[in-house]
Amino acid sequence: MDRKLLIIDEQPDRGSALESQFQRLGIVERCEDGISGLVKTLQFKPDVIVASSMAPKLSGAELCEQIRASSQSVIIMLSPGSEEERVACYDAGADEVVGCDIGTREIALKAAAWLRRCVPSSQPEAEATTLHFGPLTMNQRTHRTFVGGEEVPLTRKEFAILWMLVSRQTHIVSRNELLRIVWSYESLGDDRMIDTHLNRIRKKLSEYNHIFTIKTVWGIGYKLEKVKAEPVPRSGTM
Repeated sequence: MDRKLLIIDEQPDRGSALESQFQRLGIVERCEDGISGLVKTLQFKPDVIVASSMAPKLSGAELCEQIRASSQSVIIMLSPGSEEERVACYDAGADEVVGCDIGTREIALKAAAWLRRCVPSSQPEAEATTLHFGPLTMNQRTHRTFVGGEEVPLTRKEFAILWMLVSRQTHIVSRNELLRIVWSYESLGDDRMIDTHLNRIRKKLSEYNHIFTIKTVWGIGYKLEKVKAEPVPRSGTM
């Protein structure tokens, strides 16, 4: 399978260096502003997008939001901004936000890690790994999620988080486990991105809150729980 990477960067030197690094990973396209990046996303359908939040014509958060509206591509944002600006990118759908001072080689390693994690390998449909939790069904090969036959659109990061909760449905999943397994970090000073992604998952699953819910176990982590139906009172009882 040909893997596809898109670079959206207003700096020609950095964009060219990234393009050289990405050549060994797959097919690469590059553009220098947000609007061109959106058009290229629709045409090229990349697996991974590395975008600068400083690219002209759209802010970093606007670019993430517009990409996410039409694509499930992994989005790695390069942002020199404040914590609020980085959080805004996460809220808008970014999978990872890193500082602009990071080297192109490290960015390429991050992209390669995302490709290994998210791009399905060529294998027969019968070998697809599937998990179930009540009416919830998740297929790891296709990265598709259904509840009672209705598809729930999740980003790759949201899928990875929910997959982890479903696969460990009898246990509490700690924040450190999510950072280590989903983000590949041992620790992170600002882990508000976990809350941001979980809030987005909860919102997408909100109409099924009467069936199951993601429970926060304060000070420990998170757990997927089925909602118990309230007993119907017997007639004639007080």
